[in-house]
Amino acid sequence: KSVSLYMTGGADSLTAGNDGYYAKKSDGSTYFRFIYNETKIRAKVVYTNGSTADYPIGELCAKLHGRLEISDMQNARPWAAGTVTLPAKINGISTSLTLKVTGAIPPYNVGGLACDGSSDDSLTVSWDTDPSADGYTAEIYKGGRWVSLPSSSSGNKVRASAHALQGGSKYKFRVRAYRRSESDTMYSDYAYVSAYTLPSAVSGL
Repeated sequence: KSVSLYMTGGADSLTAGNDGYYAKKSDGSTYFRFIYNETKIRAKVVYTNGSTADYPIGELCAKLHGRLEISDMQNARPWAAGTVTLPAKINGISTSLTLKVTGAIPPYNVGGLACDGSSDDSLTVSWDTDPSADGYTAEIYKGGRWVSLPSSSSGNKVRASAHALQGGSKYKFRVRAYRRSESDTMYSDYAYVSAYTLPSAVSGL
């Protein structure tokens, strides 16, 4: 597989420092410091079968059960908005990472996520609307995998409901915002919440 990193921020150049990479605006002000578990740096993994996946760096390292190392920090040079490729290691195996500045800012993380409706076979979660987002992805962990849920907005809240659940059971939800910029889609970090369905009614009495 190959791994590339892309920076979802509006920086104009990238320079190396003793404690990480620094993205800068054209006026010289520091805009972004790249550290290995910074969640606004994301990794796009292209697997040998052609499928792709997109993770925050910390999440990617957890999936790899190891660590990500930038092996040649001092060779990073200031560059115009675009890409630069750097050597790196994942779990000690050499690879290369491509940093990309998109010129757009990702949406804010989802706020106010909570359960606001429950029955013995359904749950509803809601969160605050974000004017910077074009939309949201909402999922429930069910049957050993994350399942997408439709969402709808009303006023300053967005809601998503899951049905056909088991009574008296705990379920986990995750929600993130996204924003489209040309051919790229930028995501916030996931927000998580867990909730219980109500106990099932006793029948046959």
